[in-house]
Amino acid sequence: MLLWIGFAVLTGGVIAALLRPFARKASDAVDAGTADLGVYREQLGAIEAEKDRGLLDSSEVEAARTELARRLLRAAESAASDSASPAQGDESRAPRLGKLTFILAALVPLASIGIYVALGSPQLAGHPHAERLKAAASSTKSVDDLVGLVEARLRQHPDDVQGWEVLAPVYVRAGRFRDAAVAYRNSIRLAGETPRRLSGLAEALILAENGLVVPEARGALQRLRAVEPERPEARFWMAIAREQDGDVKGALADLEDMLKTAQPDASWRQLVEGHVAELKAKGSGDQAAVTQPQQPVPRAEGMPAGVAPPMRGDGPAGASGGGPSGAEIEAASRMSAGERAQMIEKMVAGLAARLEQDGRDLDGWMKLVRAYKVLGRDGDARDAIERAKKGLAGDEVALKSLDEFARSLGLGS
Repeated sequence: MLLWIGFAVLTGGVIAALLRPFARKASDAVDAGTADLGVYREQLGAIEAEKDRGLLDSSEVEAARTELARRLLRAAESAASDSASPAQGDESRAPRLGKLTFILAALVPLASIGIYVALGSPQLAGHPHAERLKAAASSTKSVDDLVGLVEARLRQHPDDVQGWEVLAPVYVRAGRFRDAAVAYRNSIRLAGETPRRLSGLAEALILAENGLVVPEARGALQRLRAVEPERPEARFWMAIAREQDGDVKGALADLEDMLKTAQPDASWRQLVEGHVAELKAKGSGDQAAVTQPQQPVPRAEGMPAGVAPPMRGDGPAGASGGGPSGAEIEAASRMSAGERAQMIEKMVAGLAARLEQDGRDLDGWMKLVRAYKVLGRDGDARDAIERAKKGLAGDEVALKSLDEFARSLGLGS
């Protein structure tokens, strides 16, 4: 506030200094006629002095006096014409104009102060530039906040294909692979299949299953290969699917064929070469089918990760949601078929019990339905879908995702 008052005072001083010459009184001005008379008197005195010293004779003195007399008459006539009434009126108005000028000059800064007090914010404290930058940075929304805004919009406008297109890759980068798969399904449903959407859907489904190429992902990959047969990610994942089906020799042949037709500087070449070496190290390809997903491998640009790292909540349908540990898998491998069945039933029952307490967990409902489907309990799977719809009532996006998921398993109405 003090700063602005100082600016106003400074402005008033500058205006007053600039207007001061215009406020001078007419009586202060030098009268031109009076000045001429003084000059003539001085010249007349000089003529008399030169006569006394003998520098001028009588005829020269008379001629000089005559010339001065003519000049004096012309000056007198000019002064008489300048003393007319308009000049006298200007002289009388000069004092009033001078006062008005100074009043206006004072009003300009005073008016600026009044306007600032009325419309500005003089009560706000000052903030250094560094503090303002820090405040602006702290007010920037995080990625989670922005995702939440898009999700909120999609709950109101579930047919906004652009929103699903934006969310899908963000979900993948955040490790929310099941949500990414739902987003890709919705974008395909609303805007049709494209190579990018099919590739994204397949990748999200595979990563959600820790590297297992599930039937829905295979279907997306097959449609992708029909459009772009040489697409590297489609060829790679289909080879992995053959390996998981037990056809290791066929998978090895597919991967080697990829290397034969690949450019020497292909970004994914090292990834495929590493997997080929792994398959060759296992033997001639006569071993049994690969039933477990492979260990994680690094991701190359332009190719999906060979196998995704385990995702929290993406393991078998346990109540903890973290999936079994390596020791638990090893222990399960030593169980009899009956013991393993009992363990699986216990895990499924635990998940079902948890969902009865928290019916808003869409991901949990999908795991339960999938588990029932794998166990051949289609009736329980359909019953779980109906219970999920009750738990997710009001969430249109979640309900649509659930319907899409059910149809993908052949359980849709």
